[in-house]
Amino acid sequence: MTNINIVRAAQSEFLQKWRPDVKTWMEVEVYQKIKEGGKERIQRYKGIVIKVAGKSELEKTVTVRRKVGAFGVEKIFALHAPTIEKIEILRQFKVRRKSIKFIRNLTGKAARLKEVKSDIAELNQEKALPVADLPTEIVEEKTATPVEDKKEEATEVKTEEKAPEVKKEAPKAETSEKDDLTKVEGIGPKIAETLIASGVSTYADLAKIDAVAITDMIKDVAGSHIPDTWPEQAKMAADGKWDELKKWQDEMDGGKPAA
Repeated sequence: MTNINIVRAAQSEFLQKWRPDVKTWMEVEVYQKIKEGGKERIQRYKGIVIKVAGKSELEKTVTVRRKVGAFGVEKIFALHAPTIEKIEILRQFKVRRKSIKFIRNLTGKAARLKEVKSDIAELNQEKALPVADLPTEIVEEKTATPVEDKKEEATEVKTEEKAPEVKKEAPKAETSEKDDLTKVEGIGPKIAETLIASGVSTYADLAKIDAVAITDMIKDVAGSHIPDTWPEQAKMAADGKWDELKKWQDEMDGGKPAA
């Protein structure tokens, strides 16, 4: 048995196999053992998971955020720590991002998340963890993975080499008239100028990029902006669906889906 298999076998003894599949859009309640002198008690911490981190299953941590008065309090828990008695999933919310750390800068209505109806009992079921008792299989997986990764890297390099040819056609868009990007709910004059300066001057241009790329473009514009709906609004505008767009915008809250 190699060193890596000895470590994996040792780690498997500490994995808490009853842990539920906790994700970043869930409200959870963590039951943690607290020792005070010779006494031991269970402390409950309730909040929303804003981040799940960790390269391996044993290293996984969850960042749970809750509001205490006017302040936000965050606590990081090791998912498989022996001091964690239980993690219970209470609710599930609808978000479009893997990490929802952006709620740190939001208050009031803007910080609300839309709840999704789900089977809580099913979410709290035991999570099936990978078996670490077969060292030969682990070695085979480890040796096979780098070969697959290299193939993927090779394909990525080929696509990157072809990318400049597509970018050369971009200047043609400059000859077309610029669209009024401020008609997209949530985009003001300053943001519109910033997007145009970045090469996004039409509804069609805006519809082709995702919210993450938009956030990077407008990072220097003051204020808290959530461009999750902007590409979809721009697509409707580019297709001439103004009636549908107006009806949707009336239901929005500053460019964000209604809570």
